[in-house]
Amino acid sequence: MVIKRFRLLHLRSLQSATGVILLGLGWMNQAQAQITPDATLPNASQVTRDGNRHVITGGTQSGRNLFHSFRNFSVPNQNTASFRQIDPGIENIFSRVTGASASRINGTIEAHNRDGSLSRASLFLINPNGILFGPDASLNIGGSFIATTANSIQFDDGTQFSAVNPQANPLLTVSVPVGIQFGRSPGRIVNRSEVDFNTNAPLLDSADNSLPAPFNDSSINPFEGLRVASNQTIALLGGNVQFPGGELTAPGGHIEVSSMGGAGLVRLIQMDQGWRFNYSNQQQFGNIRLVNTDLDVSGDRAGSIQILGDRIYIANPDGGGVRAYTYSQNSGSINIQGTHLIVEDDGFISAETYGSGQGGNIQITTNQLTVEDALITTGTLSSGQGGNIQVTTNRLLINDGGQIAANTYANGQGGDVVVRASDSVEIRDASRQQNGQPELNSNKEPFPSGVIARVACLPEQGCSQVTGQGGNILIETDNLRLLDGGQISADTYATGSAGSITVRASNIEIIGTVLNANGSSVTNGGRTAPSSLSTITQASGNAGRIEVATNRLSVRDGATLQSSTLGAGNAGNLRVEATESIELIGVGAGTEVPAGLFSFSGGIPETAFELNRNATGRAGNLRVAARSIIMRDSAVIAVGSANPNLDRQGRAGNLLITADQLQAADQARLLANTNSGRGGDLNLRIADLLLLSQNSQISTTAGSERRGGNGGNIALNSGFLIAAPNTNADITANAFTGNGGEIRINAAGVLGLTATDTLTPDSNPQNDITASSALGVNGEIRINGLRTDPTRGLQLPEAPVNEPLLAQSCLPVTNAASGRSSFVASGRGGLPPSPYNFLSSDDLWQDWRLTAVEPEAASDRSAAVFSPAPAPSGSTVDIVEAQGWIRNAAGQIELVAQVSVPSSVSSTLSLLNCSPLSHASQTRLGETP
Repeated sequence: MVIKRFRLLHLRSLQSATGVILLGLGWMNQAQAQITPDATLPNASQVTRDGNRHVITGGTQSGRNLFHSFRNFSVPNQNTASFRQIDPGIENIFSRVTGASASRINGTIEAHNRDGSLSRASLFLINPNGILFGPDASLNIGGSFIATTANSIQFDDGTQFSAVNPQANPLLTVSVPVGIQFGRSPGRIVNRSEVDFNTNAPLLDSADNSLPAPFNDSSINPFEGLRVASNQTIALLGGNVQFPGGELTAPGGHIEVSSMGGAGLVRLIQMDQGWRFNYSNQQQFGNIRLVNTDLDVSGDRAGSIQILGDRIYIANPDGGGVRAYTYSQNSGSINIQGTHLIVEDDGFISAETYGSGQGGNIQITTNQLTVEDALITTGTLSSGQGGNIQVTTNRLLINDGGQIAANTYANGQGGDVVVRASDSVEIRDASRQQNGQPELNSNKEPFPSGVIARVACLPEQGCSQVTGQGGNILIETDNLRLLDGGQISADTYATGSAGSITVRASNIEIIGTVLNANGSSVTNGGRTAPSSLSTITQASGNAGRIEVATNRLSVRDGATLQSSTLGAGNAGNLRVEATESIELIGVGAGTEVPAGLFSFSGGIPETAFELNRNATGRAGNLRVAARSIIMRDSAVIAVGSANPNLDRQGRAGNLLITADQLQAADQARLLANTNSGRGGDLNLRIADLLLLSQNSQISTTAGSERRGGNGGNIALNSGFLIAAPNTNADITANAFTGNGGEIRINAAGVLGLTATDTLTPDSNPQNDITASSALGVNGEIRINGLRTDPTRGLQLPEAPVNEPLLAQSCLPVTNAASGRSSFVASGRGGLPPSPYNFLSSDDLWQDWRLTAVEPEAASDRSAAVFSPAPAPSGSTVDIVEAQGWIRNAAGQIELVAQVSVPSSVSSTLSLLNCSPLSHASQTRLGETP
């Protein structure tokens, strides 16, 4: 199937070409021929007939321009319209048709100088009524050819050469043409010109006249019907444009096909060789239909192609396409602009390099692009760098095996693929057909629909000789959907490394798989094509990295997002960031392939994803961040290695997950396992809740094949870690002959899990935390719950307190000038200092408010209550330091040496044992002794 598609990119079958020629036989009878001059020029054109050759001479020459005017201009089959006696200094030949009939060209148009050599002047054919090229139409000119159904040609001095108003400018200009003016209803252009099988002219004008391998087929002679000389332009500009099998060839030159839907001016830009066209003043476009068509600018230096219209349709069920293949020099580009571009039914658009020259770029600008069972591709088959593909659209749809691909088949660097779709990108339905028939061989892989950058080798090559690096892929859109086998992939099957993938989308859905025609799955020896966003190596080249930035990601029903290795090359790193949610759900229909995020070597142990157990490359690292992550129905986030013979060095990558919440249920798994070698490390940072249930698992187990390797480490930081009771939801870092890993859990609360020395059997539904080893040393399990520090926020002075400032005794200050002393006593009440302390029964509310009193009354009462008794002469009074206070009957606060503790309030302060002092035992609150 791949070989068939490759040949369709480059060759056209003899059977299909002959069939189209037979369809064109009716043109012989329709065109009755005639090339009839009119009398609108100062020097009229003259036509003489020599057998089947119509010799055209005369006309009006003005500077480097030669003007011809005809009432009718048609060339029947096996006839020739021959412009003769041309001054070698002529640069442009303008031929207009002023009658009411379309021009039917089924013979040859040629142009010769007076000495018989081919004229290198550009030939313009202008007929507003329409121009139709038959199967036998051909060109034999040395310059460019522009056929248009416009009304007139505009010149730099403001004059026009008009086919609808031929008397407007009787004095013809010597200035250069600057524009093509269309009327309201331009006539159509039809091109049925076909391959000429009676010539040996090569397709490529390379210096040594050699053809690259894809062109060396003796049954095909790739010489097209409407063909201009090397580096020249062939352009068809009209109303609706149709190519039912028509060919345009401009080796190293330029091809222009455009359809106008109404009045407007197309600006002409004269180059050193050929012409270019500018449509900035044209607002309305018509439709273009290219079926079984070749537009070819291949050459030693490939040229460029531009197609502009409203609705553009390209299909090639019998071969053909739009192509620019270069050899030793840099290629031009392919530019297509329209409202809706449809490429289907083996249609293709291709720019490739077969030598040291750089391949051309492909640029597509359209509101909607549909690629169905068709190819848009750039590539390098030698040392030259491949071209880039850039798609700018509102909506991109790829299905039924359609691909947008940048290929590397040799030593050159592959091109990049950039897709910017403001609305959506949808890729679906891997093809299960070949040559239009169902693919019945169960060993055949479905041909995936997708955006692809691959490094591969052709059947006759050795893959070790392909050292070119793969191109990168960038997708920017609002909604990305990969369905039923749709893919975005950057893969390598050779020595060269794959490129990277970057996706930025608000919403991403990756859903489903496609089985082969017999319904076989991965687990029973068949092939399957999961919907995937992936970079994979199957050889010694390394896989690329993947970066995904989105609001919401949903991966379901066996679809995958992965960067992995199935060979000696290393897998790339995978990074997924979702501002809102990640949802991973289910296995593929008819398979055991789980949906998930992967970076693995050879496969994921203990899953259906064990694809190549002999892979020796290292798995990459996987980083996942989201506000919410939901996993269920066997979904997996994993790094790992399936190879059973890697005891000495680990092959699993590391896994880091950051989220507010993570829920894993129904056999969902977070894995960093290996069949041998050290398990990967798993780091979970879950701010609020990690919830496990129904046989879900977190594991960094090593040596699943009873081999060596230490278990990986698990670091789990979570608000709460909860496992539904008795659902066999386990956290393991086990090993077989190696040592168990370390499990470190920091959480506000851990519920439903039990740390055990060994994993309990499946018959026991207990939820386990284990870091055991069958033959080695068990690992360590640390579980740290919430601890409250009552001193949190306390700030101590950096410098120590000056010692002389500290009181040396309990003696009250007696010097009033030194300031007042104070006393503070604390009691229990209110909240306890820590959530772990219980409320005591004596924490009752008391009214400690002071009673407001008048100053005079307070003074009187003080004298009455606190007047000390006169001390006996010669005696000493012991003064005891106050230990608390009471409220007296008058509502005043009194300091007392001993306080009777009520049941509702108790002091938590320990008391100093001060020595007796010689002062009064009581004093009023706030009064200096």
